[in-house]
Amino acid sequence: MCVHNIVIFGAGKSSVYLIKQLQGDLDCKLTLVALNFSELPKELVKHKNTYLKVFDVTDTLVIEKLIENNGLVISMLPASLHIQIAELCLKYTKNLLTASYVSEQMKQLHEKAERKGVLFLNEMGLDPGLDHMSAMQAIATIKKRGGRLVSFKSHTGGLVKKPKDVDAWNYKFTWNPFNVIVAGAEGGTYLQKGKEKKVLYHSIFNKTEKVQVGTGFYDSYPNRNSLNYIEKYGLENCKTVYRGTLRHIGFCKAWNVFVQLGMTDNSSFIKLPQKSSRKDFLNYFLNKNKDVVGQFCEQFKEQKQSSVFNKFDQLQFFSDTFLLSITEGTPAQILLSILEQEWQLTQTDLDCVVMLHEMEYELEGVKQKQILSLYVEGEDRHYTAMAKTVGLPMYEAARLMLKNKIGLTGVQIPTNPIIYIPVLKQLKEKGISFFEAF
Repeated sequence: MCVHNIVIFGAGKSSVYLIKQLQGDLDCKLTLVALNFSELPKELVKHKNTYLKVFDVTDTLVIEKLIENNGLVISMLPASLHIQIAELCLKYTKNLLTASYVSEQMKQLHEKAERKGVLFLNEMGLDPGLDHMSAMQAIATIKKRGGRLVSFKSHTGGLVKKPKDVDAWNYKFTWNPFNVIVAGAEGGTYLQKGKEKKVLYHSIFNKTEKVQVGTGFYDSYPNRNSLNYIEKYGLENCKTVYRGTLRHIGFCKAWNVFVQLGMTDNSSFIKLPQKSSRKDFLNYFLNKNKDVVGQFCEQFKEQKQSSVFNKFDQLQFFSDTFLLSITEGTPAQILLSILEQEWQLTQTDLDCVVMLHEMEYELEGVKQKQILSLYVEGEDRHYTAMAKTVGLPMYEAARLMLKNKIGLTGVQIPTNPIIYIPVLKQLKEKGISFFEAF
C-alpha cells in the first residue's frame, strides 16, 4: 500500500472534518502545523498517524523541510501567507490545495506551475468552493437542456442556529472573527437587469434583500464583485448577476450602526484611557457632550425599546461596568476584542450553513426558474457546519489529487466538471446535498 504524506499548514477549527477524514484513510500520514492546537478535539491531535508541529509559519526553513518531505501540501493559512507556501511547492514540485480566493499573486504563478506540472487548486472550501461547484453543475444542466440563463443570484451564510430563547443578535463566530468585523469593506458590485450597480461600504448593510431558504428568512447583502463570476460561470447572457452574504433578519441593520460609527475601521489608530468601558468606547464615536444613550438614540433615530437598541444593550455598550480588554489599536481590533468575548460558540450552541442559488432561464421561449438550497447544521462547537462544509470539499479534492484523478495543472478553481462532478457526488453521500425546485 502506498502511503501518502500530507502536511496541513494552519490546522485550526475549520479543518477538523478534513483532518478526521484523512485520518480515517489508512494510507495517509498527516503533519499538522499551527501555533497551537487548542481548537482541535483531543481525538484528532492524539491520532497514531498524525504528527504535530507547533511553530510560527514565518520560520521558512522549517516550512521548506516540511514541503520537501510531504507529497501533498494543504494550506488553511490566511490567504496572504499562501504565496510563500506556493513558491516552495514550485521549488519541490508539490501539489497545493487551499480554500482561499485566488489572489493576483497566486494568478501570476499559473504558468510556472504548468511548466512544473503541478496543480495549485484554490477556492475549494464553502464560499468559495461549494458555491462554485453547485452553481456550475446547475448551470451546465440548464444549458444542456437548451436553456438560456437570464438571471443568476447566489447567497451564502455561516450562521448560528436560532435558540429557543432568541438571542438579540442571532449571531456567533463560526469562521475567522476578524473577517466578520471587516466584512463588506470592499463594497459590492453586481449586475441588475442589465445595469451595473456599485454599493460603497457605508451603504452596503442598508442594501439588503430578503430571501427565503426552506422555512427560514434571511437578509442578503452584496458580496464583493459579482461581475467576476460572469466569465467564470459562463453567464455572459445574464441580465442579473448577484452574489450575497446571508445574515438572520435584523443583523444587518444593527451592524450598519457599527459601520456608520467607524467602529469597524481598521486603518486608523486610537488610544483610550486605561480601564475604559465599552460605554466609553461607544462614546468615543458619539458627541461626548451628551449622555450616551440619548445621543445614540438621537443619532440613529432609535427608541430604547427598538431591536437595534436592544442589540447594543445586550453587548453592554451602555454600561460602565464592562471594561475593555484592550484600549489601543484600530477601532476594528477593539471591537473584535469585545465581540470575541460575546460571540463564541458555547457548548449548547449549534451553527448552520445556508446557501441558495436562484436561476432564471428561457427554454423554448418559456421563462423558467430553478432554485437550489442547502442547509447544513453543526454537531457541536468543534464539529461545526462551517468546518464540515469547508473541510469535506477539501478532503474530496485531496483524494482526487492524491490519486491523480484531476489531470489539470497550474492555478485552478473547481469550476471544471472534472473536479466538481466527482466531488459533489461524494459530498451528497456524506449528507451535503441541495434541495432542488423548478
